[in-house]
Amino acid sequence: MPKPPTVSGRLSNILNKNGFQVLGDLHGLLVSDFRQLRGSGRQSLLELEGFLRGCEGGFTTAEFLARPVFTAPPPPFQILFVADSARALSPFDLPLALRARKTLKRLGIKSLGDLNAVTTSALLKSHGCGKKTVLEIQTLLKRANNGDFDTSPKALQNLTALDVLLRIDEWLRSLPKRHSRFVRLRFGGNGRPPLTLTSIGAKGGVTGMRVAQIVNSALATFLHRGGPKMKFLLDQIATSRQKGDHPLTPEIVREWSPKPWQLSCKPEFYARVIGAMQQSVVTPPWQRLA
Repeated sequence: MPKPPTVSGRLSNILNKNGFQVLGDLHGLLVSDFRQLRGSGRQSLLELEGFLRGCEGGFTTAEFLARPVFTAPPPPFQILFVADSARALSPFDLPLALRARKTLKRLGIKSLGDLNAVTTSALLKSHGCGKKTVLEIQTLLKRANNGDFDTSPKALQNLTALDVLLRIDEWLRSLPKRHSRFVRLRFGGNGRPPLTLTSIGAKGGVTGMRVAQIVNSALATFLHRGGPKMKFLLDQIATSRQKGDHPLTPEIVREWSPKPWQLSCKPEFYARVIGAMQQSVVTPPWQRLA
């Protein structure tokens, strides 16, 4: 670990007393964990960030400490971590909004591994990147680290059609209240026949075209956030229906869930939603939308 004058005596003592011998020992260390080390404070934290930035080829710690930014605390930062199993994934093949994609392209990120050990403060310095974009990237990395985008045979073998139904319920809960209501009315989530776009618009005080935009956007969001595993599951459902030339009926959907039925909507709703998201899934004529 560097000695003074590269870093202050206080910071050097903190690092040495806590067993940090090389820079690699700092990998994955959270800001909250560093603040809990005995003797550490805001100034030590800022000095450490400046030192790490200097090691990346920017400026020296002394120059960093002399900058006026230290007259006020900078926004809190964290160090991003990417598991070894996820580092080869391309972020552009995963569910990310356009703004986040542009941010990563500007930073020269080609794989998730390029984000490993990058600080959130470095992301925030990129043009057009705000806290919402940083949170989205952090959420994506969390999912990647948990194996959500692992499409190896081993990862896919335990997936079932029930996972699709559960994800649809999560998706409904995540939507704005009015958007969720429009989706339920459009696909018959209340157990009644689905309403036309015009009828839903009359209830919501908007045009039928606007209802169509909201519903289609919600479906696209579900597919986008579902990632490769959701695409795999929907493709599997479509393939199984095509093999026997059997349409996807509520009775089949009901068989996917343990009894008694405990999901938020009727089986008819899920059958219609899956049919809308995966056009190759055949549904009975009476189940199709007007």
